[in-house]
Amino acid sequence: MLDYNGGCGFVDVDVGGQPFARLRQKLSIYNGVATIGGRDSDRGQVFAEILAWHEHDIMAVHIEDNRDKPSPI
Repeated sequence: MLDYNGGCGFVDVDVGGQPFARLRQKLSIYNGVATIGGRDSDRGQVFAEILAWHEHDIMAVHIEDNRDKPSPI
């Protein structure tokens, strides 16, 4: 059983393969931005930046798939 700690929503974005096998992440509480980057050793890099705005319950997701053969998102 998963506990989302009082969350009211869940977003799952499938970028194909295992691009986050070697994960790098940065969370900026002040700016409300999470940055996630990974490298799939034979396919290149995928980066995601997530911006949350608590005043209006808005979340924006920006994904860059720089692999040789990007997967559909």
